[in-house]
Amino acid sequence: MKHSISMVGSLFVLFTAIAFSQIREKLSLHDAINIAVQNNPEILASRHEIDAAAGRVLQAGRFPNPEFSISFNESPANFAIGDANEKDFGISQTFEFPGKRSSRIEVAEQEQTFSELTVARKTAIVATQVKQIYYQALLAAAIKENITFNIALLDDLLETVTLRYQSGANTYLEILRVKIEKTRLSNDAVEAERDYRLRIGNLKTILGKSVDADIALSDSLVYEPFRMAEDSALSVLTEQSYYLKMKEQELLIQQSAYNLAEKSYLPDLKFGLALQNRLGTFPDEGSKNYLGLEVGVSLPLWFQQGPKGEVQEALALTRATEYRLTAARQ
Repeated sequence: MKHSISMVGSLFVLFTAIAFSQIREKLSLHDAINIAVQNNPEILASRHEIDAAAGRVLQAGRFPNPEFSISFNESPANFAIGDANEKDFGISQTFEFPGKRSSRIEVAEQEQTFSELTVARKTAIVATQVKQIYYQALLAAAIKENITFNIALLDDLLETVTLRYQSGANTYLEILRVKIEKTRLSNDAVEAERDYRLRIGNLKTILGKSVDADIALSDSLVYEPFRMAEDSALSVLTEQSYYLKMKEQELLIQQSAYNLAEKSYLPDLKFGLALQNRLGTFPDEGSKNYLGLEVGVSLPLWFQQGPKGEVQEALALTRATEYRLTAARQ
């Protein structure tokens, strides 16, 4: 009977362990980074900002809407417009001076690239944070396991010195020393357990997981040493710096904006075509149809404050961005 109860208990423990191992999630560093990036609200919002920037590129490339017009001149006093002597049906289209549209598109595309660099930088920052937290959790787990192992060794040692004491081979002082060391390690084990739970909790937070989620870290603390000269490492890290790339992109944006502002002095062109119906000079002639052509040029107010202010603002922002880029590179 006792044997049967023991077998049932063993099977229950076995099945519980299997179920627990199936529920527990094994998490590698690579998977942790992917999960954190996918769940990070700042990255998700920045990705939508890329879509918004792409929409601004489309807006920047738009053409002015054509205009359709109908006019009736020399109408009778009773407003019978069908009897008007002059009837015009026209359509016209405004064209920006060559270079304005392409410059506007260039500014929008540079801003889209900046949004993409923003996402890349935030992704790199989150990945770095995950690596730091993940390895802190790994270290805490290793410390916890090492203390547990040392306590097990002390248990074996305590059993040995107790037997030797009972046989008169050593004094009770040896037993006290082992017990004191075990007590110290037991206190360390409590602190290690607390630190491990804290590190795992931090990892769950950055991954966006529930505090009740059970995860097991599948990577190890083994790593390949970084072998690169200091100057070479600095050069590589500088080239890979998204912060510097964003500063450089800001300068490109301001330079493109300055180029666009300079084109605000240039006139726009307008072309139109009209179908004109005119009543003949003599009553017997009836009406005749003619084609009309319209060509117009906008007249920018050369010395007004608008264009001058746009150029001055764009130039000042370009100079300020150049100083910021120089400071970032130092």
